[in-house]
Amino acid sequence: MNEQVLVYEVKSSANENADKLFSDDRKYFYWNDTAFKNLNIGDFVFVVNTHSNLVLFSKLDKTNITVTVTGEKTFFSDSNKDFEVSGKWNKFIRLEIIGEYETPEDWKWKSLGSSETTYLNGERINTEKAANRILNINQLKELTNDTLSLEVLDASLENFTTLELKQEIIDAIESDLIQKDIEEKDFYFQKALSKFSEFESLQETTPGFFKQIYDSFINSNKTYKEFIKELPVDSPEHKLILLIGQLVSYCDINAAAKKQLNDYEDKRTLARSFVRQTDWVKSLLNFKANNNDFNLLPPSIKNALLYLKDPSSEVTMLSENHRMMVSKYLLKHSSYNKLTFVSTLLEYFKPYDIVPKNPINLTRIISNILYRFPNVKKLWFEKVEGLAVLDSTKWQEDAIDDLSGSKYIVFWWHRSPSKRAKVDKLLQETISDKGFFYVYYCERNEAVYRAKVIDFSYAQEYTSKNWNKNNDVAWFHPDFASYADDTGKSATILFLVDEFIHLATPIPFDKFEFFESEPPNRINLQPYSEVESDDENDSLNISNQRLNMPNKEIIQHAHTYITDRGFQYQYEEIANFYLALCAKPFVILAGISGTGKTQLPRKFAASLGFSKDQVLQLPVRPDWTDGSDLLGYTSLDGNFIPKDLTIAIRKAAATPDKPFFFILDEMNLARVEHYFSDFLSVIETRERVSGEIKTDPILREEVINSAKNKDDFSAIGWPQNLYLIGTVNMDETTHSFSRKVLDRANSIEMNEVDLNWINTNSAPVESLSNITNALFLTSYLTASELPDSERNSISSEMELLQQVNKILQKADLHFAYRVRDEIAFYLILNKKHDLIDSRLAFDFQLVQKILPRIHGSSERVQTVLVEILNLIEGKDFRSSNFEFSMLDGKIEIDNLKYRRASKKIIFMLKRFDDDRFTSFWL
Repeated sequence: MNEQVLVYEVKSSANENADKLFSDDRKYFYWNDTAFKNLNIGDFVFVVNTHSNLVLFSKLDKTNITVTVTGEKTFFSDSNKDFEVSGKWNKFIRLEIIGEYETPEDWKWKSLGSSETTYLNGERINTEKAANRILNINQLKELTNDTLSLEVLDASLENFTTLELKQEIIDAIESDLIQKDIEEKDFYFQKALSKFSEFESLQETTPGFFKQIYDSFINSNKTYKEFIKELPVDSPEHKLILLIGQLVSYCDINAAAKKQLNDYEDKRTLARSFVRQTDWVKSLLNFKANNNDFNLLPPSIKNALLYLKDPSSEVTMLSENHRMMVSKYLLKHSSYNKLTFVSTLLEYFKPYDIVPKNPINLTRIISNILYRFPNVKKLWFEKVEGLAVLDSTKWQEDAIDDLSGSKYIVFWWHRSPSKRAKVDKLLQETISDKGFFYVYYCERNEAVYRAKVIDFSYAQEYTSKNWNKNNDVAWFHPDFASYADDTGKSATILFLVDEFIHLATPIPFDKFEFFESEPPNRINLQPYSEVESDDENDSLNISNQRLNMPNKEIIQHAHTYITDRGFQYQYEEIANFYLALCAKPFVILAGISGTGKTQLPRKFAASLGFSKDQVLQLPVRPDWTDGSDLLGYTSLDGNFIPKDLTIAIRKAAATPDKPFFFILDEMNLARVEHYFSDFLSVIETRERVSGEIKTDPILREEVINSAKNKDDFSAIGWPQNLYLIGTVNMDETTHSFSRKVLDRANSIEMNEVDLNWINTNSAPVESLSNITNALFLTSYLTASELPDSERNSISSEMELLQQVNKILQKADLHFAYRVRDEIAFYLILNKKHDLIDSRLAFDFQLVQKILPRIHGSSERVQTVLVEILNLIEGKDFRSSNFEFSMLDGKIEIDNLKYRRASKKIIFMLKRFDDDRFTSFWL
């Protein structure tokens, strides 16, 4: 269409003139030419007069009609009629009326605002407010069935719909709900903002006050309601916890005591956070104990507080998963950028021209549009976490019993999931991401049992699944048709389950967010997107073990469990082993034969309830000269044959929530750099991608490229849930380590032996369960991820480390950034979880990351050892021309500040004195 299309809005002040400007036969309508000078004869004009409930569809028929101005009146004549209007005007135009439409009473025209005109077609259209123009066009289309009018409007609509504006969003904006939000003059969450400002500015009443309350709450194992009841009313502790409860009551729809603590009449909150009340309290106390450090907060809580700190730059979409989905499905971004998400979202909504009376409400309005309208939510909410179904037929306890004797069990249902085509795809994505999804079996209006599903199948693909190849699946039938009962029901879908529990506390349906569906009825498998657990619904384990035990409590339990089995490790050794794994997933255990190097990781894993297939052990052979015996090789028939480590990598990657230990036994029987170089290189490529730790492929191109099945293996990297532990004996039959290896691991020496018998507990200590990879997953990969508060917390240790490095430099034994960073990670993690004394932690790191580098026969090596001893113990032994006899009577082993490091240095100095050569290893 070549004609321009203009909308002209008659303002209320001009309504009196408008009534006078029709020709007697109402064939024409006249107006001053001010707004029509850019039109050509034949261009279309819609005249909207909401005050007269009238819309004219017309085209420009005549211009330059001359006028006479007398005083405040303007006169002109046309079509044998004289016209008189108020005001002084230069010229008039004439519009030929094609259609005249009366507007209904409920017609809500989207006003053009201060402007009187807008173009719908032609070079002068403005697409910045495309949503409003689409709305205007659709409103005009409601008024007529006239063919020409609809053709003009449809052609105009194409100018704006090519911008991919969503009609669902436009409809939401025009809803009464959003219009009410737009008209709101006050900031909608002012009380929440005020409460956060009060909380953020709160000062300690005594030094360490916030940390004391944090520790007290953590150690109490109480809910928020239980904890605050025990505090003296009006005490500083009570006031703090009450303030936290009030703040949470404005943030989270499921906050405890919201009815009492939230002062809004409608009890409005930012969002449903899917965060338990105890985690809110822990996080907010930790926030205060660390000088209001936002970086220590979990994502949902951090997003809530950042919104209250600056509502114009954040949204009330608290969930990072939701933000990722909006980024992927609505904004069409290939990757999620946490830092730019909000600004990008605001830019996306610009064409919709949402102009609230209070600009600070804009981001909250956008969140409402995304959440409160099902048709809008369908544009971005593409997540299915699992399924729920009503079933009270009482077969579940038998299933729990039968699964206890098998690795897996098969369940079935006679209906497929609701919205199967979409849901099946999303369930597969959940299995790919997490390794499983849950099916909740419900009675009445709550979930009672939970199955952990690692695979599912319909009849057509069942035979290819080969679930029972190891004969470890209960309730298995090789024939799909055999899954049936005596009521005539037969299977439509099968679930392969590796965990089935009776929930300690049932979960009511209002804790679920169902995906495009209602709660389950008796026959439907209903998909859900999220499920919430709170303090009253904390335990999902039939044994009532807490899933959120503090890390220190878990390590203490592990020590008790291992001791109970007759193994003599100190608590500090268990904590050190754990911290080393967290700092980097590569640990070396060294020592004489029989000290329990292999048993430490095995018993530690058993104490946490790891299954046998989560601990994989491989003895190293002396003839290994490359990685083929460890990773795999391409056979003569052209297929890549994976070996133990590659198999372990794939197994771990398939179940990312489970931690796996891979033990390389006697790893220095062969030269580590020869057969292990691929791992040593790849472990340094770790980076965080969409919240997960990824690496480069573990298999080099030259190893895999010629294989027929290379696509099955070429892209696999080191999984974030796989931890490699090497055991070594340092004697004449083994090879020493290069610095390349030592720099990449914590080398834990296990040579101290106490031959006294252990008194074990009379009552057996059981292993934990439900321990996930979250226990080990590192918070840091690079120094740039360390917030200033955490760097400051280890500043004294880092200063001492720098002095040690200056001493090492004298013998060219100094280290670089990798060693510094990994020591920092270890020390910070220890402080974060309060596992061992800070000085002991630094002592461990000196022994495990620094001293193994030192070896040689040069006098400089002896000098370095003496000067490090002087530094860490505050001594003044002469380092040049040093003689070991100088130490006699001047060192009290029991009074050393850094007992492990100093004892080792003394051993190395004695060895140098005896042999004129020394090294860390025996």
